[in-house]
Amino acid sequence: MSDVLSREFITTLRARGVTMRSIVFKHALRNASIPVITVLGLLLIGLLSGTVFTEYVFSVPGLGQEAVTASANHNLPVIEAVALYFTVIVIIANLLVDTSYQLLNPKVRRT
Repeated sequence: MSDVLSREFITTLRARGVTMRSIVFKHALRNASIPVITVLGLLLIGLLSGTVFTEYVFSVPGLGQEAVTASANHNLPVIEAVALYFTVIVIIANLLVDTSYQLLNPKVRRT
C-alpha cells in the first residue's frame, strides 16, 4: 500500500484536491490488492496440497486420505479421480484470481 501511495498518479490526485479517503479507497486500495489476491490464490492451492498430509496424519476422512489409501493399494482409478478433483479445484482457484484481477483493474483485459 505504501508503494502505491508513493506513485505519481496519487501525487496528481492529491494536487487536484481529492480527499485522502477517496484516494485510499478508490485508487490505492484497488492497485495494492492485486498482489494480495495473487498470494491468496497461491496459498489456497498450497493449502489444498497440505490437506493430503493433514488428513493422513490426523486420520480425518477426506480425499487426501483416500488418495494415500488408494496409492497404497495400487488403485489407479481412485488416484486418477482424486487428481482430477484437485486439478479442477486449482483451475477454479486460478479462474477466480484472474476474474478478480478484471474486477479490480479494468485495464487488465481478457485475451
